Amino acid sequence: EALAVTDIGEVFQRTGLRTFNEFKHFLNVQEIPRVAFMDSPLQEITIPDNVKTIGDSAFLRCYYIDNITFGKNLQTINSMAFEDAFNYNTAKSSLCLDFRNTKLQYINYKAFQQATIGKLYLPASINSFGSDAFYLSKVGNLYIDDLSKWMKLKPYSNGDVPLTGDTNIWVNGQLL
Repeated sequence: EALAVTDIGEVFQRTGLRTFNEFKHFLNVQEIPRVAFMDSPLQEITIPDNVKTIGDSAFLRCYYIDNITFGKNLQTINSMAFEDAFNYNTAKSSLCLDFRNTKLQYINYKAFQQATIGKLYLPASINSFGSDAFYLSKVGNLYIDDLSKWMKLKPYSNGDVPLTGDTNIWVNGQLL
């Protein structure tokens, strides 16, 4: 049945779904649409390898996510996709967003607004950020391969500075 699905629409919005690792079997879904999982108490999800885009506000107010695995073909995270998500991780700050094995190129406007992220791994494929991509977010550890490329990308604007004095920046495995 999962193989026949090409569009999940809003069927998972405001459900009691807590884990959805079976999502990886939805092999014909290429986009997680706008508000698809909004207001769900998701704690764990595996994004299928064939998903290329996470739509606007797809995980809006999914406060409890503490384990998310991204598929290898992910290229774009759209506006406010994870806005106000991850907020209940504040105390432990252990959430890890690992994009190293993806094809992620673009993180759009306020995609991770108000997120608390313990570890953020960005791939070499990243080439653009929308304004305020990490607006009001806290990142404990940022892992990148190329510091000069990172500085040219300008991942912050309009006062969006996800890297505070508490952020550890790692370049090629070395702490700055």
